Amino acid sequence: MTTEPRTIPTDCLIGGVWRVGGDDDRFDVQDPSTGETIASVASATVEDGLAAVAAAHDALAGWAATPPRER
Repeated sequence: MTTEPRTIPTDCLIGGVWRVGGDDDRFDVQDPSTGETIASVASATVEDGLAAVAAAHDALAGWAATPPRER
């Protein structure tokens, strides 16, 4: 019996929003013990990285003001 590879598409989570990578490209991630493709993830660009850093910076003040037990 042949089964389809289990793939889980994963995009970039930036500023709380899932979005495709800037170049709209993806790459597969394999389980090293079986060689099975276990996920297909967005290939983020430098611009995606900079957007993620900017979103984290913007979120810092609100996160820091949140009491630790609520985080």
